[in-house]
Amino acid sequence: MNKLGGKNPEETGGFQEAPLAYDAVWALALALNKTVGPLKSTGHRLEDFNYNNRGITTEIYRALNTSSFEGVS
Repeated sequence: MNKLGGKNPEETGGFQEAPLAYDAVWALALALNKTVGPLKSTGHRLEDFNYNNRGITTEIYRALNTSSFEGVS
């Protein structure tokens, strides 16, 4: 509260979407981390990703859909 000058944290301004963006970045980071093992077992790497590689894309979507964490939003 001292750093906020005694203001209520909800009244400090900023973008309402910021927590959602923060959580989205974490969700993607966790999903990408979760794909490393399964991709390695098929002889692929995240570095091999391109928009035409359906196998890697499918694995990333699977990881996103099965990830769960408590975010700030």
